[in-house]
Amino acid sequence: PAHHGLPLNLAPADLEGTARNHPLERVRHLREAAAAALDAAVSGQPVPASALRHIDAAWRQALARAELDPFLPLRHTISVHTADQALDLLALEVGRLCSGDDVSSLRRCDDSDCGWYFLDTSRNHSRRWCDSGDCGNRARVRAFAERDRRRAR
Repeated sequence: PAHHGLPLNLAPADLEGTARNHPLERVRHLREAAAAALDAAVSGQPVPASALRHIDAAWRQALARAELDPFLPLRHTISVHTADQALDLLALEVGRLCSGDDVSSLRRCDDSDCGWYFLDTSRNHSRRWCDSGDCGNRARVRAFAERDRRRAR
């Protein structure tokens, strides 16, 4: 099945590993490094050195194992059949996001309970939520309830 556009063909047994080098633990480390980089980007700060080193190492390893997709524009791709290949594909996507021109459109969702990031492709770059129907709707409901409470006083 494909998840978020990523072709994943993994069975639960593919995610097994030693406790020290468990694939899910490696994914967590990459996720933490990516989150630190994205936090820095939306705050206008440099990426922390430790996150930069981790993303760079994972990205280089993934590029070394990747193949070029035969369609233009050329992109590196990885067929996923093992946990290591899934991590490599994730590292490729993190690298693409962090090195792409659209990183200037990166925003953090305004919903304080969310924490997701999104690329603001709206015409005037005023998008506030990762999903208007989810986080945006909750914010509008909270605002309505607050206005209603004020009127009731």
